[in-house]
Amino acid sequence: MAIGSIVFLDRKALKEKHVLSWGTLLFFIFMLIFGVFMHHPWVMKNAYWFSTLVLAGIMLVSVLIKKPFSLVYARENCPEKYWDSPLFLEVNILISLCWFAGMLIATYGCVSHGLKNVALQVMGFALPLFITILLPERYSHFRMARGGVAQIHGISEVKKLHGIGYREIGQGEPLILLAGSNMTLHHWNPELITRLSPHFRCILADIPGVGVSPTDTVPQSVEEAAKSMLPFMAEVADTKPFLFGFSMGGFIAQAIADKVPEKLAGLILVSTAPGQNAVAMSDADLNLLTDTSGTMEDHFKRMGQLTFPDAETGRRLGKKVGRIYISAALEGELSETEIAYQNRLCENWSQVPRPCSNLATLAVPMLIMTGTMDRICPPENARRLHAACPHSLLKEFNHAGHGLIYQCPSEIVEEIKQAVLD
Repeated sequence: MAIGSIVFLDRKALKEKHVLSWGTLLFFIFMLIFGVFMHHPWVMKNAYWFSTLVLAGIMLVSVLIKKPFSLVYARENCPEKYWDSPLFLEVNILISLCWFAGMLIATYGCVSHGLKNVALQVMGFALPLFITILLPERYSHFRMARGGVAQIHGISEVKKLHGIGYREIGQGEPLILLAGSNMTLHHWNPELITRLSPHFRCILADIPGVGVSPTDTVPQSVEEAAKSMLPFMAEVADTKPFLFGFSMGGFIAQAIADKVPEKLAGLILVSTAPGQNAVAMSDADLNLLTDTSGTMEDHFKRMGQLTFPDAETGRRLGKKVGRIYISAALEGELSETEIAYQNRLCENWSQVPRPCSNLATLAVPMLIMTGTMDRICPPENARRLHAACPHSLLKEFNHAGHGLIYQCPSEIVEEIKQAVLD
């Protein structure tokens, strides 16, 4: 009956070669032959503890071949987009190992006597069950949070001022950082922020309508987004702030500098572009950027292909950036509405007829940085910005892509120190 139940009820798992299902089926066949038909004395006498030990062995084998038995059940309760995640496999390996240990405890309980027998058997099942319930969420949060902005030692909790959500860390001159498209303040590279914080009071802010700055009515243009940031900028710092804009954040930083050049201590633009004079990415890269198909793993691979200059750099930094992005999702995932809003701002910026007029006469330090292999915002954009603003400094990083803030954090900080502090 047990064999028939496994074949009938678990036929899908058998077809998909799940280790626990096949191991259990083979064990019952073994017991049927040696226990029921042959009445083997050793099998009949030791069936209880032997079955528990075999179950532990099946669980261990599933881990050793990197197909932990718990994957079958985890996939029933987890969205498919996470199935290919290394973290998903890692959590299930730990859960399967816990059940392996639990079965060993239960096996020992089977050959014990008195209350010890009962206690160990209960513990063998209850302990891994308890861990299975608690481990996935807690361990995932722990692993995902490693390397995230929210885990930087000394960073503040999210604060609100004039509807703008922000975090801050560090001492010195105020430096307001504006992130790019498909980003929030939690997507910044923690290494970059950590290296900046001894020299600046780093203020990581989300623009209205994004991340921790929710609003019912979002700005409809880059200029409106810049204008909505002005009350926040006027009050968040006692002195004129430096402004750091990355990618789309660079669009908004340029618009702010154009509106209130006299209220800035300096302007830092990284991997960004002027308005209508910008050089656009290729159609193939645009299709890759906007492709939302496949799993999360597929998405990260596409982003790594676009963000970094070559496959080796992508592999080297991909896991780190992936952890940052997953950690950021724990603070609040970007909705499709927010992403569409950011995309509209980028499209709007491409319609601005020329670099903001006041940038050409900006009387404070202006540093422009780009990667020579940037496919999302080609380096010619930085050169055109520099040409339109003769007083600016231009730094091109050889063999660097759009993900400059992730690829070259220490070099960026050194350039900033030389350009605006020295």
